Amino acid sequence: MLQFTFIESDADLAGACAQLSKQAIIGVDLEADSMHSFKEKICLIQIATKEEAFLVDPFTIADFSPFVQVLENPAIIKVDNHAPPYFKKFKGAGKLDNRSLAVLENLLAVRMAMAEKKDVPLFKIMSNQSLLAMATGRPKSVQEMVVQKMLSKRQAQMYGMMCKEAIDKAMALPHRDLPSYPKTIMPRKTPAVMDRITALKKMREKKSISLGMEPGFLVNNNTITALAQEKPDSREALDAMNVMRNWQKDALGDDIIETLKKCN
Repeated sequence: MLQFTFIESDADLAGACAQLSKQAIIGVDLEADSMHSFKEKICLIQIATKEEAFLVDPFTIADFSPFVQVLENPAIIKVDNHAPPYFKKFKGAGKLDNRSLAVLENLLAVRMAMAEKKDVPLFKIMSNQSLLAMATGRPKSVQEMVVQKMLSKRQAQMYGMMCKEAIDKAMALPHRDLPSYPKTIMPRKTPAVMDRITALKKMREKKSISLGMEPGFLVNNNTITALAQEKPDSREALDAMNVMRNWQKDALGDDIIETLKKCN
């Protein structure tokens, strides 16, 4: 069965963190009100090891110091948001040349710093469209940013010079230091594979509701695609794929196999 624990008290959190402190790597995900502030109002903390998951209710916890100690422990690898290179989570970055990618990365760093300083969400500093326009257009002056409608006059007054400096630094980089977007070769998705992906996602949605967990936390889309491609027909075959943690296989393994058996 799925090993997941609800954490609703300081004692529960301290006990969970005692276990987490022994791990080499953990996954951390936050559900938060990110549309209104940069430092989100956290509504749920999800923590996962290879064996189990913890769901923490932040509204019932008074002492977060045990969890802070886990996060600050350099011996534990944490998987977190807002980590460079920022362009890896920017839609459309994969289509940019290396120089434009360097410009974009510097601009994203500027936006990140200003959003954190002002405690506002990223889009309230500059939109993705503005950053992409500057990354590809590479304006040589703040005035050009305004004329080309990359920034509003107000944005140009507040952030124009910082953006220009970011662009200039990227343009001065030697070619050997330019970043590159990681390329992945995905197997072709046949109609049969697409049908399996759809079926698996529907199954995931139902399980996420019954378990009270986010769909992407249960199993992400990349894993679903791999399962649809491989189509394991037994727990042994699922284990051999090595794409899921034990607690995920306990929660979803039988449902995955049964779902795939019903597909072509």
